[in-house]
Amino acid sequence: MKKIAAIFFLCWASFAVAETVEDFIKLAISNNPELQILKEEINVSRQRLNQADALFRPKLLLGAYYDRYNLGYPSIFSSRVGSFDLMSAGKDIYGTRLFLSQPIYTGGKITAIKKQAKKGLVASEADFEAKKNEIIFGVKKNFIKAVYAKRIAEVLSNTLSQIEKLKSPLSSRNSAEDVLLKEKMENVVELSDTLAELNRIVSAGYITEDKLEGDVKLDGKIFEEKLAKFIILSRSLRPEIKGIKARENIDSLSMEIERKTKVTDVSFFSTYDYLHGSDGEEGWASNFQVGLSASFPLFDGGAQWAKYRQTQAMFRKTRIFVAMREDRIKSQVCNAFDKLKIRKDYYDSVLARKEVFQLPARASVKDILRWKDITVNYLKAERDLKLAAVHLQFCVGSEIEKY
Repeated sequence: MKKIAAIFFLCWASFAVAETVEDFIKLAISNNPELQILKEEINVSRQRLNQADALFRPKLLLGAYYDRYNLGYPSIFSSRVGSFDLMSAGKDIYGTRLFLSQPIYTGGKITAIKKQAKKGLVASEADFEAKKNEIIFGVKKNFIKAVYAKRIAEVLSNTLSQIEKLKSPLSSRNSAEDVLLKEKMENVVELSDTLAELNRIVSAGYITEDKLEGDVKLDGKIFEEKLAKFIILSRSLRPEIKGIKARENIDSLSMEIERKTKVTDVSFFSTYDYLHGSDGEEGWASNFQVGLSASFPLFDGGAQWAKYRQTQAMFRKTRIFVAMREDRIKSQVCNAFDKLKIRKDYYDSVLARKEVFQLPARASVKDILRWKDITVNYLKAERDLKLAAVHLQFCVGSEIEKY
């Protein structure tokens, strides 16, 4: 019980101190169930690679057997343990067999299978990184929206309190308060929905507005870089591209494996049998055999050819998908870059208006509402600018390595 209590306390303590966006991202990466599933997919791919590595290792089998025969005339008795020259009679045969097999030559099939398993591991890791990139973006996006919803709520509350202090006519104050209360209610609903989504991504239920601390800081260089650089970076950083190219290699290797099915397989084998009753006597006898085994497939009814054509079609489909996904990611980067420039221009204009505005010494309801509009517009412009920046980072994949 003490251990359980200690674990619970540590978990609660880790949640209690998680207030900044960095803490939320780290918690999401460790807690998110979709990432946990993809981690297990990586483990599955790693075991497939271990399995492929084992294909060229020697195989050692130990078995026991029992056969009973009843022949009316002399015959060569054939069973799973070999063939024996038997006289006509009834007899029991039982014993043990030790079998060793070592592939010597497979025409490259095993090597291709190992390469496939390695590419499968790369694809699984890329899926994990792609989901992590999505989660980083989701946490940042909802954190920014929640923080600015909280700040806008403070502005609206401040505006209401300032209007209530005025000695303006009651009708003009009531009209302004009604508009502000409606705007505040909509902002509270937006904040509630944003916090719910943030809790879902982080896989926690404790995040409330009082837990939000700090802000998402932007690197000023993101506004100075050219579009071409972001496109080039996305081709090397976006894990989706790594994953689909790995799957393209997997399909290419599948064709190679199917082509090599008609290559002769050569393996070394050795058997040792310890038999009872095999020579017509009651005693035990042993049999030892070593040799080489070679097999060459001649005709299988066309099944292998159909499988080869199937892998060809799958490879062509994957190549089309690779080109389509690369174009889609490039389009995402271009769109995100354009939106960032638009948001930056709008933010600069709103900031300029905010800096020149001054509230009169004897402010009216109209003056306070104008101050509110300018301040809220500025906060929304700053929020949208940060959202555009983190979306561009997501499209490029530049934040994955930081977590």
